[in-house]
Amino acid sequence: MKKIIITIFLCFVSILLASCFKKSSNKPIDNLKKLIKALDNKDSQSVKSFFCKKTINENSNFDEQISSLLSYYEGTMKSYTESLPAEYFDTNNGKKRKWYHYSNDITTDKNVYRLSIEWYVENTFDNETLGITSLYIIKWDDNYDNNIYYWGDGKYTSGINVGISNKDSGE
Repeated sequence: MKKIIITIFLCFVSILLASCFKKSSNKPIDNLKKLIKALDNKDSQSVKSFFCKKTINENSNFDEQISSLLSYYEGTMKSYTESLPAEYFDTNNGKKRKWYHYSNDITTDKNVYRLSIEWYVENTFDNETLGITSLYIIKWDDNYDNNIYYWGDGKYTSGINVGISNKDSGE
């Protein structure tokens, strides 16, 4: 009887953990795929829709940043690294926020790019920050060190940052 109870308990825990993992892991990758599709299609409005209101409002030249990104990114995606982003949580006085730091490589039919993104998916501290707050992109050949995760200059500067190498972080 004891073995049956333990087996049922372990099955229940396994199912619970599997469903939690699926929920937390698929959405970030789905978001990334949608962003890449918008880049492939040179769809400035779709690209803009992924960014949070605060980032758009803080950057008076945001539409120019999108144009720069779409000019820089050439080709159509052939593959990308499917590594899960780092996931962060913060809670204080009943308020919470959750965000991801992405570091992915995208191979198009014309080039290879390194991408770093800070993306808020929940924030009851400040709803204006839901979405991408910071995006860095660089061509593989222009980056300082491709043996480590790409994070741009490591400052997570608001907006779209094109051509910033890991070397620019001072490390």
